[in-house]
Amino acid sequence: MKNKLKKAISLSVTLGLLVTSLAGCGSDTGERKGEEKTAEKRKIVMDQAGRKVEIPDHIERVILVSVPFAAAYYAVVGSMDEVVGIHPLAMSAAKASMLSVMAPEINNASTGFVKGSETNSEEVLKLKPQVVFQWSGYDKEMSKLTEAGLTVVGMQANVSDEHSIEEWFRIIGEVMGKEERAGELIAYHRQTLENLATRVAEIPEEQKVKAIVLTNVENLQVADYCWPNVAGAIDLVEGSKWGQKVDMEQIYEWNPDVIYIGNFCDDYPEDLLENKVKGMDWSPVEAVKTGRVYKVPLGEYRWDPPCAEWSLMFKWCAQKQYPEIFNDYDMKEEIKDFYNHIFDYNISEEQVEMILNPQPTGVW
Repeated sequence: MKNKLKKAISLSVTLGLLVTSLAGCGSDTGERKGEEKTAEKRKIVMDQAGRKVEIPDHIERVILVSVPFAAAYYAVVGSMDEVVGIHPLAMSAAKASMLSVMAPEINNASTGFVKGSETNSEEVLKLKPQVVFQWSGYDKEMSKLTEAGLTVVGMQANVSDEHSIEEWFRIIGEVMGKEERAGELIAYHRQTLENLATRVAEIPEEQKVKAIVLTNVENLQVADYCWPNVAGAIDLVEGSKWGQKVDMEQIYEWNPDVIYIGNFCDDYPEDLLENKVKGMDWSPVEAVKTGRVYKVPLGEYRWDPPCAEWSLMFKWCAQKQYPEIFNDYDMKEEIKDFYNHIFDYNISEEQVEMILNPQPTGVW
């Protein structure tokens, strides 16, 4: 175009012709910019808020507001290089988990743009993200970020649906151009669930253990996670909201055979087994009397909510509930095989112990 303009311009060109020529050049540039802008967008992704989101072609800067999302993201993408911001609770888990070991670059991500469920749009904009993954249930927060001109993908954490992690894998794969990898993870997870379902189907109803999940011991909060039920137990808190409060009278009435303590609190089995919790007497509870109180593992992330390691979580849970049926599960070997197959990582014995015996990560 420059050569054509040079040939067209001569000393005899009037000011009017010159202005017209330059105006034409400006118009062409504007069209090209518009073309480039259109080319920059490569696909439409349906998020879990039911929105059609236009995704940039080449993504180099991502923010993960959804707390459990970082682990699933890493499983699909294979690195955290593009992640410029994550939730502080995701960071606390990362630093106490295998995620910071396998992807140390996560330590460079910012956490100051969000507090609790509230995001600071100005701080988010400073990080210049091309895509922000946010909870789909936070309409106000999603609108705030969208109105700031950001590309927002809504994600939903369905803790009562064992297949919910599959939708996360799918969306991450579509957004980041890793569809094949996402498909592999979905297939692996489904195979785990199918094998588990076949085995627990043979357990008579009267022989099923009763289980509860405590998200916080001192506050007596429970959660209706799907994994006790999927692994063959009667979930005593089925239908409860995440973090719903109960009292000791309700615990006594339930009298669970198995108690799980989640990883969004810094409470441990010995707090119940040794009756350390002030104002509570756990000694009459069946799970305490038989020593069947367990802390949820922490691998690449907390195993309680949907995460990349949910396949391991279901196996671990099944073995805790029915050790005589699932005595073929060697969880240490299961973890090693999983990390080798899924993360292409040779995990050490010490790291396996760290997963099964997690350190405090901070209270939700």
